[in-house]
Amino acid sequence: MNENKITSAKHKSSAITWIEWLVVISIIALLIGILLPALACTRGCGSIRVVDMSNLRQINIAMQAYAVENESLLPMHPRDAVEFSGYDPDDIGAVYLNPYQEGDELIDRGDGDGIAVRYGGYVFVNLGLNLEEIEKPAELVLAYTAKVSEKQTTRGVQFVDGHVESWEEEKLRAVLPKGVDVDALDGP
Repeated sequence: MNENKITSAKHKSSAITWIEWLVVISIIALLIGILLPALACTRGCGSIRVVDMSNLRQINIAMQAYAVENESLLPMHPRDAVEFSGYDPDDIGAVYLNPYQEGDELIDRGDGDGIAVRYGGYVFVNLGLNLEEIEKPAELVLAYTAKVSEKQTTRGVQFVDGHVESWEEEKLRAVLPKGVDVDALDGP
């Protein structure tokens, strides 16, 4: 008899009660409830950056191809590079439209003088330069994404050497050439 009492006492102390299970499940449910909205925003916000960065890389390929065939000169206007790359001139918007901007019109602002041109959802700076004369191509901005909403805090930034980064607004404004009116180029 004493053996049965000892084994049942051991069995009771090692078992998890229903209350303990309910506490564990409620803690897990609470954590899921807190984390899911944060994960959903991250997924949505991240995809915007990924698409913008991918588009900027493709645009850089077109710019570099243009420069290779034109004595290392970057194009004076982004449409020159796209037309040179073999895209249909009527479908240039497929390359330059930021998929997150309002509407689907191709916005062309600027005269291609090398200071700044907005073409579609992207703003181009330092156009018309000779690649061989650029001392630090990894530090010279070639294009960046135009602001598509007031909530947007970061922008995709493309450098002459081809790499792309995501930067905060203040950091971007600090490195742009004088004369670039960021607000005018962002407007609708």
